[in-house]
Amino acid sequence: MLCPRCNAPADTQSRFCIHCGATIGRVIRIGRDDSPGVNDVVVEHFGQVSRQHAEVVVEADRLEIRDLRSSNGTFVNGRRVGPMAEPFRLTDEIRFGSYVFNTSQLVPWIEQARGARSAPRVPAYNPQPPMPVPVVQSSPYGDRPMPGPTPGWPVAYAGFWLRFVAYVIDSLVLSVLGGVLTLLVAALTGLSLASMDFDLFGAVEAIVSALAHMFLVVPLLLVSTWLYFAMMESSSSQGTLGKMALGLRVTDLEGRPINFGRATGRFFSKIITSLIPFAIGYIVAGFSSRKQAIHDMIASCLVLRRAP
Repeated sequence: MLCPRCNAPADTQSRFCIHCGATIGRVIRIGRDDSPGVNDVVVEHFGQVSRQHAEVVVEADRLEIRDLRSSNGTFVNGRRVGPMAEPFRLTDEIRFGSYVFNTSQLVPWIEQARGARSAPRVPAYNPQPPMPVPVVQSSPYGDRPMPGPTPGWPVAYAGFWLRFVAYVIDSLVLSVLGGVLTLLVAALTGLSLASMDFDLFGAVEAIVSALAHMFLVVPLLLVSTWLYFAMMESSSSQGTLGKMALGLRVTDLEGRPINFGRATGRFFSKIITSLIPFAIGYIVAGFSSRKQAIHDMIASCLVLRRAP
């Protein structure tokens, strides 16, 4: 028999495919995590689909589905199913939260589980180093495949510590820039405590000057930080000075350069990442399958190491 995921020959006595970790048997696992051996059918929909969302059990004459304690629930024709397996048909509407699942993705797995020798019809297996598993992303026009980095691209994701050091370098650069902007604004607003009289009038003057200084500096620092990240990550260097120093680049999910709009979305998505307590939104880049922080997932971006 053939593995429905990588089309490698599979032993009928084996529980998992030795090449990609896919399930070989009656159970089909569905979820967001594309790590080897976690799910058989991968659906990348961060807002609705859980890491391991549901499980389909293939019997000789029927199909059953059960929920794996997902966050948004599993529904068959609008009816929520629980941890106990319930029967369904491929013509039924299966929803994970509000996301409508394309049941045709189950057909190769069902045929394999019921003993079909020639399904799915794909070219003969050619043992090559495994490429990243294609995933499916929701779109207004239905499901569309979202492959990993372009074939031939060295898939080397940047881990948490590399990205942390790059962030420290960028913070130093932005601190120098912020200091220059602060001095310029201070000179323009006439903020000089040394020239003020320390009486009531002088104190009021100092407070007014300080407030004017703050209302000018804070927006300038925000705009300069945004332009620094968005313009450099969408440029030919594909990264800030910190990322360039460590040989990192920002790409889309297919390993291609991103434009200014996506770089801007990635920058402002860091607000959501920062709201998660204990910096978990950043730390998740250390153990997610493609080393993505929360803002990378929102903007559909990757941070890769440059080819040597």
